[in-house]
Amino acid sequence: MGVEILAPLGSFTMICFIVYVIVRAGVTRSEHRLQAHSRMLDRFGNSAEFISFLQTPEGRNYLQIVSMGSKRLQKEKIIASVRLGVIIVVLSIGLIPISFLMGFHDPMRQPPFVFGFLGLFLGAGFLASAAVSWWLTKAWGVDESPGSVGR
Repeated sequence: MGVEILAPLGSFTMICFIVYVIVRAGVTRSEHRLQAHSRMLDRFGNSAEFISFLQTPEGRNYLQIVSMGSKRLQKEKIIASVRLGVIIVVLSIGLIPISFLMGFHDPMRQPPFVFGFLGLFLGAGFLASAAVSWWLTKAWGVDESPGSVGR
């Protein structure tokens, strides 16, 4: 195995690891949220107790928080898409010069350059997706202000 294969292999491994960490963090966050809601619902013996809880100020506050959760999830997804897009773009910008710095005969045909070039478009895609999602949430009137619940 030559030295020229180590840079793309290392870069690919690093990108896979970063994607794994980001996805795993999202799954763990969702599991914790689900466990918290499950523990909350387990405290009620029947539906009458739960309905009476929802009629209290604390219950209305809990219901408002749960209903706003999907709006927060949308915001978290947009932020995650921006974060991932920026990470991929920065990694790609770092990969492109590697082909030139390693002294390849034809640097633009080497794996670091190709992965970097493709990564730029992948990162730009994530950033464009985040921009479109943000624009659609604004166009549809989805925001997180307390007065917007129930619109």
